[in-house]
Amino acid sequence: MTDERVREKFEAFVSAEPYWRSIARYDANDAWPHCYRDINVHLAWDAWQAAWREGMEEAAGICEAKAMFN
Repeated sequence: MTDERVREKFEAFVSAEPYWRSIARYDANDAWPHCYRDINVHLAWDAWQAAWREGMEEAAGICEAKAMFN
């Protein structure tokens, strides 16, 4: 899954019920380019990315372990 697809999934999640958070981001020329304007959403995005990376690393490890036994 591409980084953009991961972001799309996050934004769909955080902007839906029961959260209804704004996914507005700063422009490229602002002080915090492309960051979410709502700090809570930005922190959630950071956590989402970390969890995604961790899950992908775990899945890769499982695939490698399985390949050793095939």
